[in-house]
Amino acid sequence: MNRKLLFQLMVLGIGALLVMPVFFSNVARADGGGGDRETSVNYPGNGGYFSVDSQSTNAVGPKNEFNMVFAGNTFLMQFKNDSQNTGYSLQFSIQLERLMLVNSTSTTYLLNFSQQEFNVLSPLTAFGGQNTFSLYTESDMAKFVMTVQTTNVPAQNGSVTILPNEVKISFQITITGDNIGEQQNMQLGHPPVPTGNVILQLGLSSGDSNVTGIQNNTTFSNVGFSDGKSSGYFSWSNTAIVDGKASAVGSSLSGTSNLSLVYPAGLNIIHDPYIGISPSTIVNIITHSLGNIVIYTLTLAVSAAFIGGAMTYRRRRG
Repeated sequence: MNRKLLFQLMVLGIGALLVMPVFFSNVARADGGGGDRETSVNYPGNGGYFSVDSQSTNAVGPKNEFNMVFAGNTFLMQFKNDSQNTGYSLQFSIQLERLMLVNSTSTTYLLNFSQQEFNVLSPLTAFGGQNTFSLYTESDMAKFVMTVQTTNVPAQNGSVTILPNEVKISFQITITGDNIGEQQNMQLGHPPVPTGNVILQLGLSSGDSNVTGIQNNTTFSNVGFSDGKSSGYFSWSNTAIVDGKASAVGSSLSGTSNLSLVYPAGLNIIHDPYIGISPSTIVNIITHSLGNIVIYTLTLAVSAAFIGGAMTYRRRRG
């Protein structure tokens, strides 16, 4: 093999080594690698406590993680990024407070969540990359069921793949009517359909972050929490299913700490809220990866120029 051919093969080998990290490194992949995050659900055999943990496992670069805990009657969401240069954190909570039936003549308190205990209704079930389970609490007036759904597969946001960063919860409210219209119950043999509105009162705690107020979109509304570079949200569908029919959901925010979700009165109400961290907050992993692609590309360009110059010099020498 002549020296010129050997030299060219060496150049190609060096070029391949420089390009390989761009295509195969988890650090360099703009989609976050798809597999560089682990999500786990800590679920009790009884009682109402549970937690959802999701953290990045990439070897290089900042590591983002979020943790949501439900204990007593409170959802606590925490987020942190451990980068020394861009590190930030966020913490906020959503507290179930009261469930009320309100009409023109009276207010009936159906559930006081601070005095309730949640129990397991259905065990943890995993299917299609999702974990689902249900908790419930009840009184003589109503039953409140939460079905929790978590995912451990990447979600698509436009052209960018982001990692799981939210928990979906379905609220199911059933009014038993045991103490509502008792005389009518005796005559008809079933609960009367209540009138007015069913109101779910929630307490918001933002820690050091700011509450951005209610933002109404086409199908969903949300309350946002922001602290510097990081932001999170509690969002809900603008439509609930009330006694089998789609019905509009109202909402109001008193100050920055009391949120009310308002449903038309019915015997059975199903509504879907979400709690999560905004994609713009966790995208730091992606931008870090893109930065590495730029570094690899620049290195490749400089190396190519250097090698090309060496080849030209060698030809002239030959």
